[in-house]
Amino acid sequence: MAIFTSIIFLVWIVAATGNLVLKFKGKKDNLFGKAAFPLLMLLILAFYGALVTQEPTPPEQSPKTTYKTSTKSIGVAALKKAQSESKMLKSQEQRIDRESSSIESFSQSIDASSKEEARQSSIKASEQAAIAASASKEASRQAALSQQVSSSNQDTTSADQVVTDESPKIIGNTKTKVYHTPDQAGYKMNAANATYFDNESQAIANGYRKSKR
Repeated sequence: MAIFTSIIFLVWIVAATGNLVLKFKGKKDNLFGKAAFPLLMLLILAFYGALVTQEPTPPEQSPKTTYKTSTKSIGVAALKKAQSESKMLKSQEQRIDRESSSIESFSQSIDASSKEEARQSSIKASEQAAIAASASKEASRQAALSQQVSSSNQDTTSADQVVTDESPKIIGNTKTKVYHTPDQAGYKMNAANATYFDNESQAIANGYRKSKR
């Protein structure tokens, strides 16, 4: 803003000087008219030099923040106390680490023991299951053998016995001398004692009598 004002003032001086030069130019022995132009040029140069060499206004600086530091001295006793506390903390930390390692080892041993017990229990359960399966298999085999023996006995008994009403012939008992016809009630007798007749007359002729039932 100051430079702009100076330029306006300089233009005004030039205009005024030029007007004076033109006014006194026609007069003879006019020293002012002769010297006006050189003076004007010197004035312009001087004014321009003053503008160029004018020092710029320094910018406003923000207030500086001042920091104060204080140094606190520590006595020898306080230093020793701090070192002692540091050693104590380090010792406690090492003790805690040892206890943690001991607890971890104990936990691992418990886990191993539990796994071993579980394995032993599984083995025992497998053995008991195998024994039970073997016993069941043996019981089944014994039952099958018993059934087979019973069936064989029944077959043998059936083969050794004769039922009188199942044969179309007259069957006589050689021990009791009694004969049975097919239309009578069935009677079981040993096959070794059975004898067969074609009719009742033949049985009576051989000394047999008819059964009463």
